[in-house]
Amino acid sequence: MKKLIIIFLAIAVLFTFYWYSGYRQHKNDDLPIQNGRDSSDLTEIEAMDNDVIGEGREQDVPDFSIDTKKDEKPPEDLAEEMAATGSASMPVEEVHDQLEEERNESSAQVKKSVLLDVPFISQAPKADWKDERQQDGCEEASVIMAIRWIKGGKLSKDEAEKKIIEISDWESENYGNFHDTSAKDTLERIIKGYFKYESARVS
Repeated sequence: MKKLIIIFLAIAVLFTFYWYSGYRQHKNDDLPIQNGRDSSDLTEIEAMDNDVIGEGREQDVPDFSIDTKKDEKPPEDLAEEMAATGSASMPVEEVHDQLEEERNESSAQVKKSVLLDVPFISQAPKADWKDERQQDGCEEASVIMAIRWIKGGKLSKDEAEKKIIEISDWESENYGNFHDTSAKDTLERIIKGYFKYESARVS
């Protein structure tokens, strides 16, 4: 029985030794070859590198640089060219100033109301609606108010009624009627023709 145990242990030791030796050999065979060089070449290269470093020699380091396009110009030349050709955009400061100015203009206070001291009269100042000239005297009355506001002063009912009748009669005599004139006809006939304001215009 003892002999069998000793033989078994001897076989186990031999197997273990054989397996370990084969594993190391297989590991060395699998080492990669770099750039067509085997492990002995790599060892020589490492030795050479160590010698160079030990002697304090300077190694040549590749100079890496980014090549620019031949047609590309430096920023200074581009700025001068853009300024000369007018292709440069507006500077940021000018844009800011312009926007600030526009904002100030838009935020300017606007009066809620504007009061023009225009004397008011109706087309029939004394309510004589039987007179056809006063029934259709709205254009004449409007011009009379505007002219009096330009000249200044007040306007009485008697004066307004008299003026409306005079203008209507003048229109009938020169144009054949006084009914419902357009803005253009009112300008040409009454303002320019009757009152002689040649520079007046309708906007």
